[in-house]
Amino acid sequence: MGAFCQCQLEGEKKVEKINDSDQNKSDSNRHEISTKSNTLTFTEAWDEIFGRKISKDRLYAEIRAKRLPHSRIGSRILLRRDSLEAWFIQQESSNSTIN
Repeated sequence: MGAFCQCQLEGEKKVEKINDSDQNKSDSNRHEISTKSNTLTFTEAWDEIFGRKISKDRLYAEIRAKRLPHSRIGSRILLRRDSLEAWFIQQESSNSTIN
C-alpha cells in the first residue's frame, strides 16, 4: 500500500503519493520536488538564473539602476524567472550585430 508525504512549499501544501517501490529510495529522493517557482528571491535569482557568474554587488547595482525587471515588497527584492529569461533573450538580441 502506498504512503503519503506532505510537504510545505512557501505557504502552500502539496501532498504526494509515494509508491511502494519508492519507499526503498532515500528520503532525500522521495521528498525532492521538481517544480520550480516562478517567483525568486534575490539570492535564488543570483544562484539559479545568473549561476553566480556575476557578483551580488553587480546584481544589486543592476536592480538599483532599474535595468532588471523586479519587484520590491518592503526591503525584499523579488524577481520572476520568466521575466529574467525574457530579459536575457532581449539582451542577447540587442547585443548581437547582424552583418
